[in-house]
Amino acid sequence: MDALVAKTATMQYTEILAPSALPSDKRLPYKEQLDYTYRLSLEDGPERIYGKFRRNYKRILRDPKYSTDLEIVVDSEGDLLGEFHRLYAQLYARKHGFIPHVEKLFRNIFSHYQNGTARIYMARQAGKFIGGIFTFWKYGEIYCGWSAQDLDTEHLPMHFLIWKIMQDGAAQGYRWFNHGEAERDNENLNLFKQGWGMEASDPYRYFMPGLMPSPVVRLYDRFSWTKFVVSRLPARVTSSFISPLIRYFL
Repeated sequence: MDALVAKTATMQYTEILAPSALPSDKRLPYKEQLDYTYRLSLEDGPERIYGKFRRNYKRILRDPKYSTDLEIVVDSEGDLLGEFHRLYAQLYARKHGFIPHVEKLFRNIFSHYQNGTARIYMARQAGKFIGGIFTFWKYGEIYCGWSAQDLDTEHLPMHFLIWKIMQDGAAQGYRWFNHGEAERDNENLNLFKQGWGMEASDPYRYFMPGLMPSPVVRLYDRFSWTKFVVSRLPARVTSSFISPLIRYFL
């Protein structure tokens, strides 16, 4: 903790992803306000994991309406980053009016996380990419960092992507599937993650303030007009110009 405090002192703030829930500490003042974390043990094996899924999730995974011609592509080299970021930009522009991360960030991640420790799982239907999940594979745990989806698709790619990641993790000896966080008051997202047999737990992801007195990670959601404007702009324009401008004023 002392080392993290020293490193964070020169930064805006630091995000900490811990392998277990951290004890109360005055240097983590935002613990009570953090999101829930959802994790699933992979040690029970695929059959028992599948058995815990919500009934309608199982029905979706078996339904040929959604599974026919669906292809899951695993990219551990970053070759599909352009396709992933296109969907990511579309999703955030339409839901938030803001794109938090530019494509270069994801490319930088691949330069540091090599040998399969960073992987993109992409869903392709009839030759078109319709969804993706950016994952980290480290320390016996799979962490879902970001997701992206074509909001106009009639298919449900996230269900198949999540199940494929779980299956691969179990087959490769990983102990945990970490589905990331959900805002405490986001009922729909919490229900979606609970449908995979996971219970909400204490946060494993923390904010440590540095130069900023407190992080402002979702402030852009207040401005509904940006969703209308930004969703109609090309992703490269939004990533390179509009989003940095919004970040500056926020």
